[in-house]
Amino acid sequence: MGKVARCGDEPVNAHGVNFFEGVKMFIVSLTYKCDIKEVEKYLDDHVSYLKQEYSNGNFIASGRKNPRTGGVILSCVKDRDELEVILKRDPFNRAGIAEYDITEFIPSMVAEGFEILQK
Repeated sequence: MGKVARCGDEPVNAHGVNFFEGVKMFIVSLTYKCDIKEVEKYLDDHVSYLKQEYSNGNFIASGRKNPRTGGVILSCVKDRDELEVILKRDPFNRAGIAEYDITEFIPSMVAEGFEILQK
């Protein structure tokens, strides 16, 4: 089986194969459905989940919204179905305390140094 493409990979290997072929980028916007004190009960587990998905090559950036009404995740995976399976593992999702808005994103322009994000 061939290498699975992930956003952190080099865009082309020694044989000229583009690892980004077939990989899509998504913006996930989380909105909390409860008081922040309830969110904080699940925060450590949520951070562990994020770290695991970074390790799996599924997430490339994440952080809190300001004001603190939720968060944002940038994800690079095969398709929306794969992303939805990944998001079901999030402790915030399992506890029912966040809504997830998923938008596919095609970067057509990037700043210098971020060319790897373009296909």
